[in-house]
Amino acid sequence: MARRERLLRHAQLLLEPSEEIEQILVAVGSPSWLGRSDQWVIVVTNEGIALLDHRRPPLVRRPRSIVLRYPRVTELGPIERSRGRFGRLSGLSLGAMPLWVHRRFFGDVETADQDRVIVQRSTRSMPRSRMSAS
Repeated sequence: MARRERLLRHAQLLLEPSEEIEQILVAVGSPSWLGRSDQWVIVVTNEGIALLDHRRPPLVRRPRSIVLRYPRVTELGPIERSRGRFGRLSGLSLGAMPLWVHRRFFGDVETADQDRVIVQRSTRSMPRSRMSAS
């Protein structure tokens, strides 16, 4: 089983039953070449964004808990496609937490941000009568 499929299966167990995973990506707390970095899993669902703890003890290779939740309209990018020492990684900020993602997840971040714009537009276009009724 591929790593992404395994992450999807384990992350779904931590989410609410009504949540559908749209994007999933792995991030590190800091790009440290000398020591171990904290690993996180960012899960973008139809209801929001969840940051899962993915520190890896020797025998456990799955997300353990939901650390933070953000509304679906939260922006992950923009991705900096730079070259050089950190050319394979790009920094992004989720809330106040700086994270780094590998270039294999750049497309996932961009897709999540495009879907965020669609969600924002659909909530703005709701009729006023429905908005004031709630």
